[in-house]
Amino acid sequence: MIVHYESSLKSVALEFGKRMHEESRYKDLIFSDEKVLGLLEHPNTYCAYSKVNGVITGFFIGFIQELWFSRTKIGLDLALYILPEYRTRTLCAFRLIRDFETFCVEKECQEINLSSSAEISENSALRLYNKLGYNKCGFITYKEL
Repeated sequence: MIVHYESSLKSVALEFGKRMHEESRYKDLIFSDEKVLGLLEHPNTYCAYSKVNGVITGFFIGFIQELWFSRTKIGLDLALYILPEYRTRTLCAFRLIRDFETFCVEKECQEINLSSSAEISENSALRLYNKLGYNKCGFITYKEL
């Protein structure tokens, strides 16, 4: 089951955000509750949770924005996190992505870009994205300063 974000779920958003943060390559950067809660109030933000047997098992945060050179809107993922014990035995990620796709259609997006930069289950994420019809394009590099 998918549950969409509402202000009564602030603590859940922060809990799952922190869990993802602690497991990611960004764990040494400061996590800001204020930043996350501000993002969740933006009208172009999508946030939803997956539930299995009444237990929240994961979350997805996405954002709608125009391309830098056009008024064309695209959907971008910001965070997709599924609790480790639910990653391979449920359809949580699949359902969250499909629900984000619906949100993007409603917002009149022309494209959705999904990525993985947190270094959590990258190969599994890419396989799932491919199964959902997403094409691999480009790459991400980073350099710590």
